[in-house]
Amino acid sequence: MSTINDMQRRFIHEYLADPNRNGTQAAARAGYNRKGANRIAYKLLHNPEILQELDRQMKMHLAKLEVDAEMVISGIVDTINEAKASGTGAWQMQAQQRGYELLGKYLGLFSERVESAADEKVIERLMRGRKRAAGLLRGSKYDIDDRDTDAAETAENESSGDSEGEEPIN
Repeated sequence: MSTINDMQRRFIHEYLADPNRNGTQAAARAGYNRKGANRIAYKLLHNPEILQELDRQMKMHLAKLEVDAEMVISGIVDTINEAKASGTGAWQMQAQQRGYELLGKYLGLFSERVESAADEKVIERLMRGRKRAAGLLRGSKYDIDDRDTDAAETAENESSGDSEGEEPIN
């Protein structure tokens, strides 16, 4: 037996009716206090019973529309073919490109990649900062402000007359 109350049912209805699936707005429209709507929406959208009911109603709605992956893919392919048959204008090319993009996403051909080009000095500084923050380097030569790290290490090496155990060059 379901323990979903009337307010929660109104939230579910409002959430599914919202094209942006904005939980905060759905909670406010369902009658929850606007000031706490964000917190309430978060709780409701993490409630297993609410999630199960949302899923059930969404599947029921899609079944009524007879929408499935096959229908969506066939619509995309039809649109691409119609654009090809219509000529080589700007909108036709854009429609084809968008269709292929959607098919590629559906097939998992594309993945978002973030490339970073951090050099070794930046990585070393980050590691020292983490260790220092964790209290692992208290009292060591690294227990100084990061802005002056390179200058301090250079000055330390010059004053000791050597460079980390190497013979000075004359």
